[in-house]
Amino acid sequence: MQAAFKRRDKALEYFSLFKGASMALHYSFQIPEDLLAEKKTEARRLLKGVAAQLIDQLEHRTLGYALLQKKLNEVFAFIETNREEISKRNVLRTIRYLKDVTESSVYLISLVRHRTMIGLRFYTILFIIIFPLVQAPILLFRLESLVPAWAIYIFLALTSLILVTLSNFQTLIEYPFDSKGVDNIHVRDFTPDI
Repeated sequence: MQAAFKRRDKALEYFSLFKGASMALHYSFQIPEDLLAEKKTEARRLLKGVAAQLIDQLEHRTLGYALLQKKLNEVFAFIETNREEISKRNVLRTIRYLKDVTESSVYLISLVRHRTMIGLRFYTILFIIIFPLVQAPILLFRLESLVPAWAIYIFLALTSLILVTLSNFQTLIEYPFDSKGVDNIHVRDFTPDI
């Protein structure tokens, strides 16, 4: 469960990097006076397309990076095509911002596929099933004269219920981009305001 919380916090960090770098890219395209207004509008459209593609992939759990890479390649092609209108210093900045957008989006897309290992989940479920079967005879043997047997069975039932609840909670927080939980990340909040 702790890993899922860390993954959520890291996702928030990378979402912030994505939005910040996207905004910086947008401003870098809006500053040059030599860049025509149509080109600035095209740059805005391309950046909105990158953000929309990332959000769509996260919301629909789409595996793979190819679709997003295609959108990023379009932004890079725009930079290459308009290199003369964008100053040399500004081109270097835009490449750095594009690197940040790429890095953050790669991490966020990787969360679609790479979550808690299946083997670890299997052992957790197995432990939850076996735990009361092992614990009951031990507690009955040790506490037979002190506590009535029905109290031990109720205690074990409550313990198992708590473990199953925690396991279900782990499953709910495992993927922080769906809208199933209250604490999940609202991906639409990280759409660049351009």
